[in-house]
Amino acid sequence: MFVLYRIAHTVADGIAITKFLTHQLPDKVIPQRETQNFSSTGRPLLMAKALLMAPLFTIRRFLSPADESLLHGPQLNGVKAFAWSEPFELKLIKEIKTAAGTTVNDVVMSCFSVALRKYLQRKGVENPTDLTVSVAVDVRSPASSKIVERVIVKLVSGEQYVSAMDAVWLPHQQNLHIINSVFCFSSEGDVAQAVNNFRRAIFQRMVDARKANGKLIYPKVRCYFRPGWFQYFQREDSNFKIENHVFKWEGEVPRSKDELTTVISKLSTEPFPEERSPWCFVCIPTNFGNNDVFLLYRISHALADGVSIVKFVSHLFPDKLAPPKETRNISSTGRRLSLAKAIFIGPLLILKWFFTRADQSILHGPELSGVKKFAWNEPFELQLVKDIKSATGTTVNDVLMCCLTVAFKKYLQRKGIKNPDDFTTCVAIDIRGPSSSEEFPWDNQFAFVFPKMPVATDGILKQLLETQARMKEVKQSSGALAVASIVRLTENLCPRFLSTKISSFLTRKETCLASNVPGPQKAFTVRGSLLKYAIFFPPHKENMGVGLSIFTYAGQVIIGVQGDISVLPDPETVVEEFGNALSEMAKCVPHRNGSV
Repeated sequence: MFVLYRIAHTVADGIAITKFLTHQLPDKVIPQRETQNFSSTGRPLLMAKALLMAPLFTIRRFLSPADESLLHGPQLNGVKAFAWSEPFELKLIKEIKTAAGTTVNDVVMSCFSVALRKYLQRKGVENPTDLTVSVAVDVRSPASSKIVERVIVKLVSGEQYVSAMDAVWLPHQQNLHIINSVFCFSSEGDVAQAVNNFRRAIFQRMVDARKANGKLIYPKVRCYFRPGWFQYFQREDSNFKIENHVFKWEGEVPRSKDELTTVISKLSTEPFPEERSPWCFVCIPTNFGNNDVFLLYRISHALADGVSIVKFVSHLFPDKLAPPKETRNISSTGRRLSLAKAIFIGPLLILKWFFTRADQSILHGPELSGVKKFAWNEPFELQLVKDIKSATGTTVNDVLMCCLTVAFKKYLQRKGIKNPDDFTTCVAIDIRGPSSSEEFPWDNQFAFVFPKMPVATDGILKQLLETQARMKEVKQSSGALAVASIVRLTENLCPRFLSTKISSFLTRKETCLASNVPGPQKAFTVRGSLLKYAIFFPPHKENMGVGLSIFTYAGQVIIGVQGDISVLPDPETVVEEFGNALSEMAKCVPHRNGSV
């Protein structure tokens, strides 16, 4: 039986169709090796050469006479005739090409030339002239291979590819890239009932939450990541069960905050099961204080960033839905100017970063163990921070980042380093454009800037002003958009193994990662349980062993510190010193009544 496959050339070329026939259509799927028609070095050289010769090539083709023969010239009637050979052995051609020192393509094209010559002689043309042939050459780079794969997969299975900004955070053996968030809820009695309440709320408000048109708001929560030929795709979990994602901690009930952080540390290193969407809520009952229930929310960073998660927590998770505010991180005009600036500074940023020395201290350099410890402070009033920023002409973020800088200076001095040096921090910057979101998509839309924190500066107010100056400099440099552009280009243009190396290069020299995400301004309940406070812990990048997080909720500020035990075995000390730094700063600035 013959099957005639007709497809518009605008959909795919012969190579793309052959890849589908070879690797997707058969009953047994054949894995494909990653191939490159041009080497990573050779392709840029060829591109440069092509730009130079393009005008000459165009002029030459314009002046070249058209072929004139019985095969080219007469008006076409649109009726086509087809013929093909019986299959013959490829081995014969390979033997000829080996003996002649040519290629398989050379042998085949030569046979075509001879065949056309004989055909013309049969038609009475004794001495046929040379003919010009349009030869199709595959010019795929890894980027075009990725695009072809996306089209094929979309047609065959409907699966969505993992975007460039999400792909940076895909889990691998050395780093699972999991965001750990801790929510402290008031205890309402029965733990089993609390778990059931959370399970129902999460299913209704996240898993099955829908837009006005009936489509899921968070389709990613039902999908897991699966590898393709050149990239990753999202495949729906056909066996999805909410019980696999929201469940109770079955270990010993924590009797102190230290025991609670030990449980969180243990859970934080556990990978998600394969072929299951990489997120879960773990209900942890406690037997200390007010016997609060802690909800540990673990989610792969490849699904969403902190801002996306907080939008869900602020607007869809509460019992009483809060209308979203229109947010403008960068104005439309300002964004265009920043993007233009980013295009110019991108290459300079890479060059500068190539020659920048990596931080070296007890906090950065030793090999990481993979075991993490977590610590966070009791919530303190945001108003105190606002009073300090108003008195000093800085921002809330400047004040908090300065306190963290002072805390690390005191920590290093406790460890015997009298005059610690400045260190570099990866600070996450939200790069979302103007939006008035009634929808809350899960994605990653942030990039890093790399300020030097003024650890070596003496005097807390001097440190605050220096922190302000350095943060302002990196934010105004368009560095975040430049980094985001580099990430998008490498993820889309380069094979996976190369893009991960470039991403690693950008984030291997810093001591720590810092993230400041503003949360809900008003307290709320979930199925009647009051959320007292919350904190999140972003994953480390590459060889960084220290993570800092700042979260505001209902007029409170919570500071979180996580550390790999090989470089920061006692993060609670940093948290303690943060509180001391804030108190010291408050004493050094004038109060509203004019006193100091």
